[in-house]
Amino acid sequence: MLDRVDMKKLIDGEIELTAHREATHAIYKTLHEQFFLKNCSLKRANNVIGNLLGASASSWRVVGITPAALELFKAVDFKARPRGIQRAHKYNRIDTVKEILETDQPLSEAELFNRWISKDVTVLCLNKENRNILNNSYIEIENPEGELFSNAYIGYTFRRTHEGQFLSDLWQKKSMPSV
Repeated sequence: MLDRVDMKKLIDGEIELTAHREATHAIYKTLHEQFFLKNCSLKRANNVIGNLLGASASSWRVVGITPAALELFKAVDFKARPRGIQRAHKYNRIDTVKEILETDQPLSEAELFNRWISKDVTVLCLNKENRNILNNSYIEIENPEGELFSNAYIGYTFRRTHEGQFLSDLWQKKSMPSV
């Protein structure tokens, strides 16, 4: 059980991953019970779980980019994060939350995080592409640990020497004619 000091560290993002996972799982189990008892709506549960799990660095993992978004990065020579680009979830978050709450028993800690990580993936896209991402083509990005475009709670990180270089290389690869 976390004491008040540990809880403050958790809220401020200064607590180790293991303790964070334990606390998150405990909150999830309580929410699961309240959802089962119909004391909590799916919409409210989505807000709570989205904030709880969505705040970790591994959340909102980028697994693709649309050609239009890559073009916008090219326009700034891959040196900055241009305006007008968002991360679009491949899977509706509320569907993922429903899936982890509508179980007879709460998921184990490992099951909860595995399910969340597998479903909480995103594609970099133009703002106007966001709500219809599955109908847009995109270029897949190998990013299994979420080290590229990592979650910054609001937005994502962009470093010219990491994400910028990666996108520049991707642009070069996609611009080369196939042999």
